[in-house]
Amino acid sequence: MVWMLACRNVPIENQLDVPFAIPQPATPVDAAETIWRAGRKLGWVIAPISDDVLEGTLRVKAHVVVVKISYDTRHFSIVYERSQGRAARPDGTVHENYNVWMERLAEKIRAEPQR
Repeated sequence: MVWMLACRNVPIENQLDVPFAIPQPATPVDAAETIWRAGRKLGWVIAPISDDVLEGTLRVKAHVVVVKISYDTRHFSIVYERSQGRAARPDGTVHENYNVWMERLAEKIRAEPQR
């Protein structure tokens, strides 16, 4: 018997202008450290790109998703950049797991206590 599993593609759902939990980070460095700590707890590799932009990479088995995370001391945004494995389609859709991974990262950043 052969089982066929359907891959469900959905529109890419970026996480835009998500507020940090209270208390808000005091400085941009605090904000970056909060994002880095939260991402690390979920297995993301977070690397700086510029003063207010980080790149996040998550590897799950043979799949890789890369996002850009922009931030200030009040908000952050997670924007899908590229993926390998169940890659984004030309029609702007992606396998539903990618949206779940980005949503979990946003939730973890919001829940991360400030230091």
